[in-house]
Amino acid sequence: RGVRQVGQGFADEVFRVFAAKHPGTRIRVVNADASVAAMIRHVGGVVA
Repeated sequence: RGVRQVGQGFADEVFRVFAAKHPGTRIRVVNADASVAAMIRHVGGVVA
C-alpha cells in the first residue's frame, strides 16, 4: 500500500527468481501504481 516504485533487482528477485523456485506459490499484484506495474512487466511478471 502506497508503494510508488520498486527497483529492478527487487522486482526480478520476487517475480522471476522466487516465482521459479516456488512454482506452487501464486503472486498476485493488486492496485499497482503504473510505474510499479511497468517494472513488474519488465522483469517478466504478470499484472492483471
